[in-house]
Amino acid sequence: MLAHIRISSKFLIAAFTVPLLFFSPSHSQSSQSASLFHEDVLAELTPGAEAKQILVGNHHLACIEKLGDKRSVRLDGQQLGGAYEDIKYLQFSRDESRIVFFGKRSSEWHFVDDGKEDSKACSSPTSVAFQPDGSFIAYSECREKRCRLVVDGSEIGAEYNDISYPKYSPDGKHLAFLARRSKKWVAVMDGKELPGEVDEPGFASWGFSRGAGRFFMSGRMKSTFVHVVDGTPTPGFEIISQIAFSRDGNHYAYGGAYSKGGFKKQKYSAQS
Repeated sequence: MLAHIRISSKFLIAAFTVPLLFFSPSHSQSSQSASLFHEDVLAELTPGAEAKQILVGNHHLACIEKLGDKRSVRLDGQQLGGAYEDIKYLQFSRDESRIVFFGKRSSEWHFVDDGKEDSKACSSPTSVAFQPDGSFIAYSECREKRCRLVVDGSEIGAEYNDISYPKYSPDGKHLAFLARRSKKWVAVMDGKELPGEVDEPGFASWGFSRGAGRFFMSGRMKSTFVHVVDGTPTPGFEIISQIAFSRDGNHYAYGGAYSKGGFKKQKYSAQS
């Protein structure tokens, strides 16, 4: 029996994974629902396979298909590239003109772009960043403890002991990531290390502000926490809030406190 992937105007339904609750609507309700609801079969999985991830775009549908101990990517119902032990970081470009992922074979990860596999392999990759309104793609990779940035298939910049995924600025003109050399983490933008370092970064709190595109990194320095904005660290606090930028990105604010048994001394800071 083939498993179907159906799409409607409101919901994506995977018939092989989503349990359904049945009820008996009135005749008028049933007629109204039938007139508003429409679905089409867009793709079929290989008999006996299951979908591990479904990626829905405006124009295309992709999924990771698991058959036995192998995984492959299917784009609009057709297999894209080869079969792998594992697959991760499946994603479309913003305009859906490209689809990329990493496939694992013999304990190594290969980057796959529109079904074409890079012959070079790594031990640990990151997710991919697409340049806004541009053609470049970037990701970070490690071979053991030697980590570097990769842009359009070429290794760029210095080598580090550990590395984060990269991010483009909203206008696509700058590319940044976090990197560790020895025991300190720094921000690297456009191939240059920015001033300011932390012992441990907040991986969920770094990047570019909206509007002005100011770069910030948050993290721990010894026993305090700081924000580093455009290479300049803020005062350290034992407790610190997330940083918030104004809509134009020119101003920012955050809260901080020195506290060991409650908020005894608190401070809020706003900067330009």
